[in-house]
Amino acid sequence: MAYAVANQQTGLTHGSRNLQSGGLSNDCINGTVKLNLNETVIESLKPFYVNFFDIIKDPNDVSECNFDYDIKNGKLDVSCSWDFSSMTEEHATAKRACEGAGGKIFLFDLSFNESGKLGFLEFSLSLDIAEFPLCVDEDCDIDGISAKEEEDRNAGTTMDSQARVTPTCVEDGATKFVKKVKKNKKGEKKAIKKKCDWLAKKNKKKQKKFCSKTNSFKGFEPARNSCFKTCCAFRD
Repeated sequence: MAYAVANQQTGLTHGSRNLQSGGLSNDCINGTVKLNLNETVIESLKPFYVNFFDIIKDPNDVSECNFDYDIKNGKLDVSCSWDFSSMTEEHATAKRACEGAGGKIFLFDLSFNESGKLGFLEFSLSLDIAEFPLCVDEDCDIDGISAKEEEDRNAGTTMDSQARVTPTCVEDGATKFVKKVKKNKKGEKKAIKKKCDWLAKKNKKKQKKFCSKTNSFKGFEPARNSCFKTCCAFRD
């Protein structure tokens, strides 16, 4: 699957990877590959392509790195964070480009921790990334995408390293989700839709009920794929 990914080794890069289905449909996989070969989509996501080593040399407004080097004891602790939440214009541009090409944007948070030894040097590395956008096919399920991203981040890592990918808990209150599907008098199926603002005002029991549903209908997603903030506590 080709899209911008959070890579703990080199920062945030754009690349092409082979993705086995693993719970993701072929439409999701093939559609996402096609979307991320789209020049407009590629251009819109460029502001989010940053390199870990470049950031160390020249930090920008969305990143922060702290270093603690104990020469005497041969220890190096590095912690870096990228917070893209303030890049509202860039997010809006990416959303328009992705949706214009027939896809949808998913925002993810990623945390990564690793420790080990490089020769005589003991090191620990911590990375935190917030609101990183992926342009994926409309058929993709956010739980499947986040699980696959997490699997890829952890592939080949040691017992002393761990990556965690989670959907960013932000939402547009005006976004509509599928409340239920019912048949009209002609026997035709029709989706009853509600806004995320409507769900946010419901009690926890009602929220859990709708956030647990996974079925989409004719381009409209269930609440868990649309109302990330409201459904954040119910994803597990």
